Amino acid sequence: MVINCQYLINLAFYLGVIGIVFFLVYYPKKIEQKNLKQMQDNLKIGDSIITYSGLCGLIEQVEQNYVVVKLKPDDVRIQIEKWAVIEVEVNA
Repeated sequence: MVINCQYLINLAFYLGVIGIVFFLVYYPKKIEQKNLKQMQDNLKIGDSIITYSGLCGLIEQVEQNYVVVKLKPDDVRIQIEKWAVIEVEVNA
């Protein structure tokens, strides 16, 4: 069997495109998700956080799957799951 060289060039091109898409899109997103999970697992009392819904407050209690947050203006306390925390404010 004789394989046409043009088919091999096309195959290499498509594999190259798939590799580029993987390293430019999928891999960075995977690293970002890993860092977010690590940040959520390392929450501690006194951290100032922001949730996916936009709530800002201070952590008062940390449990395995949730945290109790004191919201800033009125000292209202709410219980949220850790996955809802999107950011820990550094300058708190």
